[in-house]
Amino acid sequence: MIELSIARRYAKALFDVSLETSTPEAVLSLVLKVADAFGVQHDLLATLSNRFIDINARIKVAEEIALKVGATAEVVNFLKLLIKKGRLTLFPQIRDSFKALVLEHAGKMEARVTTAAALTDAQYNELAGLLSGVTGKQVSIIKDIKEEVLGGIKVYLGGEIYDATIKSQLNKLTENLRKEVFS
Repeated sequence: MIELSIARRYAKALFDVSLETSTPEAVLSLVLKVADAFGVQHDLLATLSNRFIDINARIKVAEEIALKVGATAEVVNFLKLLIKKGRLTLFPQIRDSFKALVLEHAGKMEARVTTAAALTDAQYNELAGLLSGVTGKQVSIIKDIKEEVLGGIKVYLGGEIYDATIKSQLNKLTENLRKEVFS
């Protein structure tokens, strides 16, 4: 939990810099590209975070990767800072927190909608409209299909989880039965 708090502080700092030097949306695009580049090689983030490897070598590799995807000086300097402070392992959380700040700044939100099978576009649009009405922000849907939920819907929105899946209901029923049997 403390790591998330630290990640949010770094994301807020990057957001503040992005407001001064360019647009937050442009910086977000670059941060996502760097995250994708780091994600291609699963061990890359761990290697760049390894304090037993020369810091200058780690910085050079991170800088080269960032420049290959077109990162600006502010993003490159931010990566260097994360490496120097030993916080590069938090980059995925920082990316997510930064994205949330940029969306909030633009009056938008994302909702992750988990279902057992894909909904129709009309259903996703209707759900986005309902969530937009509740939040007062433009909500976009991230579709997450997981057969193990069995049915129903689970919505993750703004740090809140609304779970009306069959799997969740079965888990609650199982827990209640256990309490009754072992009470």
